Amino acid sequence: MADFPEKELIQKLMPWLVDKRRNNVPPFVSTAEIKRLFSLADEAYGQLFRWFFEMGVWKPLGTDRLVLTPFVDEFSQRFPITSPMVDFHLLHRFSRERSQLELLHRVLPVLRAARQHADLPVVTLAALLSFGNKTSEGRLVEAVAIPWFRIISLIREDPQYIYEINPFDWEQIIAGAYKAAGFDEVILTPRSGDKGRDVIATMRGLGSVTIIDQVKAYRPGHRVRADDVRAIVGVLHMEKNVSKAFITTTSEFAPMVREDALIKSLISEQLELRPRDVLLPWLEEIATKSLER
Repeated sequence: MADFPEKELIQKLMPWLVDKRRNNVPPFVSTAEIKRLFSLADEAYGQLFRWFFEMGVWKPLGTDRLVLTPFVDEFSQRFPITSPMVDFHLLHRFSRERSQLELLHRVLPVLRAARQHADLPVVTLAALLSFGNKTSEGRLVEAVAIPWFRIISLIREDPQYIYEINPFDWEQIIAGAYKAAGFDEVILTPRSGDKGRDVIATMRGLGSVTIIDQVKAYRPGHRVRADDVRAIVGVLHMEKNVSKAFITTTSEFAPMVREDALIKSLISEQLELRPRDVLLPWLEEIATKSLER
């Protein structure tokens, strides 16, 4: 057996564990049964046990039984359990993401309590996205990680949480939203030299549509000014292949921004302003539809 469990074993074992977790009350399984059903010698079983224990799939109960953890349910809810993509690497990635979420749950109450008594910096979140290759524009977003969905859930439960998130993490959240919404190519630009474009997203079909999004993570009272909007309009006019520009903010836009002659002429067709009261329902809708697919 290799250093980590082979794909063939994982694809036979995981559906069996899901079935046992759902139907055994309490969710115990026999070590002898695992060895027998999956033809595992003691050494091979020992390697499998250590990997699955470290990932949190099961816990030992004495020397001859194992307790299956909620990891099994959560994994089967996130991924089609009989899919060819299910292998050890996917299990291991899912385990890391669960660990990040557990850390987030432990840290957030402390941060929230502390912020009531001191002006502490906002929290920086665990990785919300998986990245592919780098391009001349930035990093390609390959997939939305599990913590991204949990963050959207936390925002739904407590909208004020948006002000505890680092501005750079907000750029990841918005990039993840475009990826989850089905855009074929999403690029997260560097923190400097981005030319006012935090996210570049392209949808391909009969034609190619590319949008740019500038993310402004502002606290209440800090409004986006007309000058900020005009700046992104300038970028839009310079980028010949860009169809539309967005400005997304956790705050709102200053009064009369939409009445500015230049801005007003572009709104809807080439420019869209996305304030907090539009942003939050947009994120929730994308997360919900993505999980249903």
